[in-house]
Amino acid sequence: MPVMDGYTATNEIRKFNTTTPIIALTASLSIDILDKANEVGMNGFITKPFNPNDLYSIIKKNIKIK
Repeated sequence: MPVMDGYTATNEIRKFNTTTPIIALTASLSIDILDKANEVGMNGFITKPFNPNDLYSIIKKNIKIK
């Protein structure tokens, strides 16, 4: 993102909205990224290249269908 990274964006969103799921899409999988994603309030992450079924599963896990 040109103005801020995903961590900063998540911090800003969480200041006024704690319920909307935020799922990171990252090219790197490391413990540091997982820890940082959890620390800022992300609900999950998926790595690139991703399998569409994995993306569907993480979205399904994090939304409530009424």
